[in-house]
Amino acid sequence: MIFKRVTIIGPGLIGASMGMALRKKGLANEVTGVGRREASLNQAIQAEAIDTATLDLEEGVSNADLVVLATGVATSLRLGLQALPLLKEGCILTDVASTKSFLINGLEGAVPAGVSYVSTHPMSGSEKKGASAGRPDLFQDALCLLTRTMATQADSFQKIEHLWQEIGCRTREIEASEHDILLAQISHLPHIVASCLVNLVSQDGLKLAAGGFKDTTRIASGDPEIWRDICMTNKDVLSKTIQSYVSYLKYVESLLLDEDAEGLQAMLAGAKRKRDAFYGG
Repeated sequence: MIFKRVTIIGPGLIGASMGMALRKKGLANEVTGVGRREASLNQAIQAEAIDTATLDLEEGVSNADLVVLATGVATSLRLGLQALPLLKEGCILTDVASTKSFLINGLEGAVPAGVSYVSTHPMSGSEKKGASAGRPDLFQDALCLLTRTMATQADSFQKIEHLWQEIGCRTREIEASEHDILLAQISHLPHIVASCLVNLVSQDGLKLAAGGFKDTTRIASGDPEIWRDICMTNKDVLSKTIQSYVSYLKYVESLLLDEDAEGLQAMLAGAKRKRDAFYGG
């Protein structure tokens, strides 16, 4: 057991999966869920993701050794600011957010003395949502990114890193700014692109679509509210990444207009080599 009492604020897909893993591996004596709807909390209890549940934030975080913010990014900031004054000395606050600078900048200055804040991001998920979609093995062999804040105590960082490793993750420390740049490239932009592709295609086109289109656009089925927050809280970096992507599309367009078949093939071949070298083609 690493923690006696863990409180998960927002036991949805990620939060519930974390709760399941903690309970299955005996890493917490008690896991409490805090939410805004009784139905969702009951679902988390039925999924065996949490032991107890409450709609009251103060009741939920009282006497907790670890508090996990597992809601959307903007909501995590709001609830985190509400929770911080209620945390006992020695408690660790963490999050599982997909953007870092926005949340860390908003929270770290409000962390009271005696409380530590370590930001994390497990690189594992699904287009599905809710506790019923949770799995105790969701994080197995996944990479978890950990970011120190001004309110991170050394022993707390090691404790949180160990926790994620026990859940099954590989871990890597990363700065908030680097995290947001890289996630814009590999996660946030792909979601925007997938959504744009779906919106671009006509209903007649969808009727003809096969596995390739389905695989390419799977992530467009993600929760729109969560992805709205992710994109808006990383808007400056994401907008620059979109500009780079548009420039690349215009380059491909120029190859087509110039009837440069060799240049187009070279571009496609370069992408294939790069992807195959990483994933094993």
